[in-house]
Amino acid sequence: MSRTGKQALIAVLALSVLSFLVVGSFLGRTAEASSKLDRSVNRVELASGNGDVEIVGSDTNQIEVREHVRHRFGKPDHTYEVKGDTVRLDSDCGWGCSVDYTVTVPKGTEVTGESSSGEVELRDLTAPVNVKLSSGDLEVNNLEGSLRA
Repeated sequence: MSRTGKQALIAVLALSVLSFLVVGSFLGRTAEASSKLDRSVNRVELASGNGDVEIVGSDTNQIEVREHVRHRFGKPDHTYEVKGDTVRLDSDCGWGCSVDYTVTVPKGTEVTGESSSGEVELRDLTAPVNVKLSSGDLEVNNLEGSLRA
């Protein structure tokens, strides 16, 4: 193959890879997951980037975390973590990735943290709530504990 032919082949391959990356960045994928936590958890901490969070109090002693993940190029390994008595929700799971959460908790679970963007909905909670939103709406229904926002 001539030098010009090799250069043309390299250019075509580079253009193909670039096209794949550009198209892949616009074609996102979604995944759903649900987990029930057996641990004793007293607090939910928001560390949200750009996803919506809904936290609902319930007459239960168990926590259920439902995730709706939107991602490009690969689903993240995890989007929330449990440390001690706290569940930390992180919706910023990397470039081109975000997570919406619906979390069912015992009514007496405290909610703290902040959200950069996205809506936060809190319902049927009796413990204190201390959240900070940079952008997005905060909707509160049937909250018996103190609210600091």
